[in-house]
Amino acid sequence: MWFDYGDGWEADAESQEKRFSTRELAAKLLPYFRGHGRSIVLVFLLLIIGTLAKLGGPQILRAVINIAVGGGNMGTIIFLGVLFVFIVAIGLVMEYFAVVMMARAGLHIITAIKVKLFRHILKLPVAFFTDYSPGRLLSRVESDNESLKQLFSNVTVNLMGSILLFVGII
Repeated sequence: MWFDYGDGWEADAESQEKRFSTRELAAKLLPYFRGHGRSIVLVFLLLIIGTLAKLGGPQILRAVINIAVGGGNMGTIIFLGVLFVFIVAIGLVMEYFAVVMMARAGLHIITAIKVKLFRHILKLPVAFFTDYSPGRLLSRVESDNESLKQLFSNVTVNLMGSILLFVGII
């Protein structure tokens, strides 16, 4: 049957895959970041502002508690409450734009990688496709690119934001 994979083709295909170290993978992906330097720097600046807002919120709450415990002015407490909401909103907006900008840059990078991969696949000899089904190749390309898209959008922003927050807390 045409769908019978009992001949071990999958094991052969996976055993022939080249494994890359993290350093090799980074060296292969780094050229795709050219042209996105401004976006990445802007994302980093937005994350710094968002982190400062996250760090400023507890400081404002500390002031509110100190004033409230001391029986302070209610107008000051209300002002600090509004300031707290404003600071939290700024932090959320900055993080939102950082995620959007990084996702946009990530999509451009993923598109370039996909174009290169599909051009490479189209240049392969027909005999190659007897061992590797085109559907499996396309599925692999799409799943790997989806993983890279997640890396470039969510993981990178969360990691950079967490590192900045950790440094700020220290």
